[in-house]
Amino acid sequence: MKHVLSVLVKNRTGVLVRVASMFSRREFNIDSLAVGITESPEFSRITLVVHGDEYLVDQMMKQLEKLKGCEAHSSVILSNVDQNVFQKLGMNVTNQPVYKTKKLYHG
Repeated sequence: MKHVLSVLVKNRTGVLVRVASMFSRREFNIDSLAVGITESPEFSRITLVVHGDEYLVDQMMKQLEKLKGCEAHSSVILSNVDQNVFQKLGMNVTNQPVYKTKKLYHG
């Protein structure tokens, strides 16, 4: 099953390397990776697309919680039907997160 992980991190040097290295060390495969600044220049959002079952994604989330500079994360599960429809339409749609996120700043 495909999962979209959204990680809110402090906008500091080396945070992306630590996140990518964590996935590499634990042999988790990343299908897609995108990084962008948020409304607050203090934070960036890393969006990862990964394949895995509930247990594997839960392990990824626990490891992300341990990383310095990671403040929040969420997971959205997309079914194969949803993936095909959205891909054909060229849309990127998210749902209610399975994991709660923290509001880190007021904007």
